[in-house]
Amino acid sequence: MTSIREVSLDSNNFTAIIPSSLWTLKDILKLNLSSNFFNGSLPLEVGNLKAAILLDLSWNQISGNIPSTLGSLQRLTQLFLAHNRIEGSIPETFGGLKSLEVLDLSYNNLSGVIQKSLEALKYLHSFNVSFNRLHGEIPNEGPFVHLPYQSFMSNEGLCGNSQHHVPTCPSNSKNRSSSKKRRLMWIVLASSLILVIVLASAIVFILMRCRRKAVNAEDESLPEVAPQRISYYDLQRATQGFDGNNFGNNLLGSGSFGSVYKGTLADGMIVAVKVSMYRWKEESIAHTTTFATIGYIAPEYGMEGLVSKRSDVYSYGIMLLETFTKKKSNDEMFVGDLNLRSCVHNLLPDELDQIIDADLLTVDEENLSRKMQCVASIIELAMNCTANIPVERMNMIDVVAALKKIKQKLSSCY
Repeated sequence: MTSIREVSLDSNNFTAIIPSSLWTLKDILKLNLSSNFFNGSLPLEVGNLKAAILLDLSWNQISGNIPSTLGSLQRLTQLFLAHNRIEGSIPETFGGLKSLEVLDLSYNNLSGVIQKSLEALKYLHSFNVSFNRLHGEIPNEGPFVHLPYQSFMSNEGLCGNSQHHVPTCPSNSKNRSSSKKRRLMWIVLASSLILVIVLASAIVFILMRCRRKAVNAEDESLPEVAPQRISYYDLQRATQGFDGNNFGNNLLGSGSFGSVYKGTLADGMIVAVKVSMYRWKEESIAHTTTFATIGYIAPEYGMEGLVSKRSDVYSYGIMLLETFTKKKSNDEMFVGDLNLRSCVHNLLPDELDQIIDADLLTVDEENLSRKMQCVASIIELAMNCTANIPVERMNMIDVVAALKKIKQKLSSCY
């Protein structure tokens, strides 16, 4: 048994503690026990797997602390401990995982700080500690320079660079002490700068006041633009009857859910119209109709008029959230800065049952815990699709791959 090179027991219904005999397989290269119901804590003997290059214990019910001996596995390239109940801190010994490329510790109860020793992992390109209880400064050297903000989501106590979407860390006492030596020089420079700003502001104020007096009464009495209802007939005229042959240069962009065209209303106002193909339930005839896109349009289209494949990814993510929450993105409850995405983000990860459609799963349902894990993965996928910055969204190839993996896990529940 000691010469076994690979053990793959994933996606089963194994329970109880992981057999201690597995930690004696010193020649094993790959150990995959993911998507089961293993519980208990990991023993120090896990450090005996010196030859291992992959260790996947994700999607179980493992608790306790991460053993420090894991940091001695210098050949390990992939370590997955996500979706468990692991507590404690990230061991500082993880800085010894010299070959590590992928580390996923998301969806646990980890606390403490992200160890600075991890900056030494020069091959690390995928790192995820989201949905934990970590705090302190995110390291800013080595692999952490290029990691996306999704790696650190839902850890309220983290701080660091703005690229990670976390607050800036407060200055420490050493920095304050060293800054006192330069304070006098800054005071002199600041005083001079303030004087220049005051003079410039005075000049600008005088110029603006003179210019304001020159504005004519017609410009001062411009009517306020109020929301207006636009009929289907008006949209037909604005887009020349939805005739694809007449759109020509009016095509702004197209994607997998339809095309966006420019239309001109009777009063000269230019609007964007998204045309989609839908099939009604009562009959088998395809109808072309225009639907409101408020809530589905990506932020960059509203600000800059840009349409791209990333915009379609955003729309798909919103559709996923609507499907699993049973809430419309243009619901009256979303006002101001509150929208469907931010509402879901505020409730993750502890209140998942408050997010999803109450009719989707019932409390007495078989394999409820594993089904909830699959739904959580879909919600997380939707959040990645609806990132405000286009380059931070997933591409559809990765979205499809992720959905297929979730489907496979969900199928094992029935």
